[in-house]
Formats: sequence, C-alpha cells, structure tokens
Amino acid sequence: MIRFVTVALMLVASTAAAERQLQIDVGIAVVGLGMELPVADHLAVQMEAIAFSTFYLPLAGGGVATWGGGAGVRGTWFAGRDATGLFVAPVFRLAQVGAEKDTGDRGHGLATAAGITVG
Repeated sequence: MIRFVTVALMLVASTAAAERQLQIDVGIAVVGLGMELPVADHLAVQMEAIAFSTFYLPLAGGGVATWGGGAGVRGTWFAGRDATGLFVAPVFRLAQVGAEKDTGDRGHGLATAAGITVG
C-alpha cells in the first residue's frame, strides 16, 4: 500500500509540476502549510501539515483548550478548466493533541475535523 501511494504521488507531482501551489491555511482551529497538486482538468488535491488548537472553546463557555499537530487532506473541484469560477472543497484533518483542565488533569488524544467550502 505504501508503495502504491508513493508511486501515485510521484506521478501526480511529475505530471503537474507547473501547476503546484504552496498554500497557507489559516482558520480558527488550524494553521497549516500545504502543497496543492492538480490531478485533472477540474480537480486538485492538497496535503498539509497542521498546528491544531481549540483555544477558543473556554472563551466561548464550552470545552477544553487543546494543542497539537497533525495532517490534513483536501480535494477541490473547480467549475472552470483553469481553476477559476465555482469550486467545492471538502477537507479532513487528524491531529494528535494534549489538554489540561482547570483541575490540573492532563490528557491527550486524536482530534478529527472535517468541513466543506463552496465559493
């Protein structure tokens, strides 16, 4: 399986070298650095390394602040052949996080985040 993924990524990278984009992803719970690669006329895939946090939850009155890092993947469909116009971009992220409650209790776990952007 690892060989298949490696070969697939190499093929995508070699066929789309002129179209690759380094991207910074900034949101309320994530900051990421990713590489987007076109895989077809209307499709692109982004893989990213992320810093993940739910620091805002206690400020909003719910949950525990977590901090950690992980990875994400996003696929993007573009209406235009030149990556313009309407787009739909679902994203999925996994992060290993740690947290500390007000009582001093510490914990760690896996955080998942999924979403979709239409624009």
